[in-house]
Amino acid sequence: MAAAARLRSGRTTGVPEARPSAPVCAWPAPSATTPGPQLSQAPLTHYDPTTLHALNPGRSNTCFQAHPKRTHGPFACNSCKRTFHNATTTTTSPRAINQLKCILVNARSVHKHAIELWDLLDSIAPDVAFITESWMNASSAPDITTAIPKATRSPEKTAPTRGSLVYRPPGPRAPFSDAIVDFISPHALASPDYILLGDLNFHLEQNNDPNTTTLLDNLANLGLKQLVNTATHIAGHTLDPIFSASKHVFFSHASALHWTDHSCIHFTFRRETRHLCTQPIPRRQWNKIPEEQLFSALAANQPTLTTDPNDAALNLTNWISN
Repeated sequence: MAAAARLRSGRTTGVPEARPSAPVCAWPAPSATTPGPQLSQAPLTHYDPTTLHALNPGRSNTCFQAHPKRTHGPFACNSCKRTFHNATTTTTSPRAINQLKCILVNARSVHKHAIELWDLLDSIAPDVAFITESWMNASSAPDITTAIPKATRSPEKTAPTRGSLVYRPPGPRAPFSDAIVDFISPHALASPDYILLGDLNFHLEQNNDPNTTTLLDNLANLGLKQLVNTATHIAGHTLDPIFSASKHVFFSHASALHWTDHSCIHFTFRRETRHLCTQPIPRRQWNKIPEEQLFSALAANQPTLTTDPNDAALNLTNWISN
């Protein structure tokens, strides 16, 4: 039996520009007769007096603290008419990466190893834990509650995908190679980020084994590649694979566990999120259209009467567009 549990940039730009020293000046507060400085329009950023001093040598704090205070873009001082230079500090990068830290574990009974499993999940704090050989039944609900620590996750940390967690008990391997393809084909073809993982009890490191090569070939036809490149069992075999065609899934390493004969498989699912710049939608300003001109335009070039519904729809569309 297999079970999966869901658990738990700023950039400063600005090139310092060498400028000659200038007399200290004070920036008068704007009044009705003295307009304030002309400020460039840019997204509001953080106030950084250290950066301001570095970019504008010879300027006093009173200049930097002019009213209204703005801390981005170049602006001019009313007293000395010189231009101040400022850095733009953004709080997010145009590309952010949503990364899920995942592990795959063959528990060999959640009931027997509840404490060990708790310690593992608590120390690694994965976002998703995939557990095979849980040996759970209808009365095992308290076991999984005991074995999995309570955790919180950031709502922004999401990377949706499709996957299948599979456990194949020891036995004849030949029928499985075709059966697993029939099972996962609808899912693998529907999602480019599909993953297949678990304990298949295949010696996947033995490329000369016909059962292994058949399984790998069948999955390769679906675009799935085996990512785990190390032994995952105490006997030196690779039994716990991660198959995926996704460019967002990255195998990290396998670590030994003292309470099970399988290793803990560490991998990540990373997805790059693009922050798209939105453009204003042009809208017609109806209150600035003279009514007489509008009525005249509507009265002109009226749709030609016709009994054909297709022609009538086309004529109406053309009339409205014009």
